[in-house]
Amino acid sequence: WSSDVCSSDLCSLTLPEDFLADYVKIIGSKPVTAFPAQYADAATILLDAVAEVAQEQADDSLLIEPLELRDAVSAPKLLAGVSGAIAFDENGDRLAESAGLAMCRVENGQFVNFSF
Repeated sequence: WSSDVCSSDLCSLTLPEDFLADYVKIIGSKPVTAFPAQYADAATILLDAVAEVAQEQADDSLLIEPLELRDAVSAPKLLAGVSGAIAFDENGDRLAESAGLAMCRVENGQFVNFSF
């Protein structure tokens, strides 16, 4: 199978073969959008941020200061995520150029480049 999702050159996202194989094993089919890769990256960013700011307590519980977690999530160190490099602007929006994101729409059941 192809490791590309979507059908358009600008809309395609090449997924790492190990991610794609695991996805197919769990879900039963390959992804048709970039969302699963973005979900995996979001989970990685969140878990990395928790690991960075969590403070283990004497009773083995974790103390996580909400503002520290927010700041850690806002400044991820995920330079090679499944969906590409992750960077955010000052508003917390993902920078499109950091991952080569393109706007697409569905036309006749296929993803095509969005044009204004």
